[in-house]
Amino acid sequence: MELKKAIKEFHEEKIESYFPSQVSDRKNAKLKRKKTSAIDSYTLKNRGVYYTRKYKGINYSVKCLGDKLFVYRNRKYKSLTSIAKLITGYSNISGHVFFGLR
Repeated sequence: MELKKAIKEFHEEKIESYFPSQVSDRKNAKLKRKKTSAIDSYTLKNRGVYYTRKYKGINYSVKCLGDKLFVYRNRKYKSLTSIAKLITGYSNISGHVFFGLR
């Protein structure tokens, strides 16, 4: 896998030396696409919404403030994943899956 990545980077550098403006435009377009995701826009649309989940017989409620901010037990968190990790104790868990958003 690393070899494929190294070969791809090598070829991209070669192409960039021949066609610098086209490659840089393509790279900028990729960066712009990566900055916004469906999850980011989802949190911006749902300000003030409460996400609830019953886990091991206890109801948990999280408020979305938008701009990737969530409130759980009067503390602000940057992601649902950090809250899901806190609730479950698992280090490898998705917050969106845990709260049923995906």
